[in-house]
Amino acid sequence: MRIVLVGCSGFVGRSLVPLLLQHGHQLTLVSRSAQPLPALQHPQLTRLQANPADPSSWSQPALLEALAARGCNQVLWECGPALAAAALQQGCVQQIAAVIAPKLLGGEAARTPLGDLGLVDVNQAEPWMLQRLQGLGPDLLWQLNAPGPS
Repeated sequence: MRIVLVGCSGFVGRSLVPLLLQHGHQLTLVSRSAQPLPALQHPQLTRLQANPADPSSWSQPALLEALAARGCNQVLWECGPALAAAALQQGCVQQIAAVIAPKLLGGEAARTPLGDLGLVDVNQAEPWMLQRLQGLGPDLLWQLNAPGPS
């Protein structure tokens, strides 16, 4: 399958790209960097540069034409909130898959109901254990058990 991964140099992208290549997919990496994941070289891997700060580089027709020229039929966006909002506003999104780690970071910048827990890196947060996941209308209720003593 030909797949495009947008915002590929983040935490998820660094794990996902090698896995997709291992499964035989042809990948196009789209990133603000001309060489996202430079250490990774593979014959099934191509790169396309687009700058999130420059809306013309992400305009839907230009991006889709560049991807179509590479024969890509699916696009996976792994991105932060600004790029995700731009993709939604431009009508580039048909499905959303969200990966939510069971870790609590807190702080004003995190836009969560938690105050500052003093963590500066996601790896400092203890993983919580999923007890129950339940749909509540259009929302999801995540019930998590606190991590045990280390």
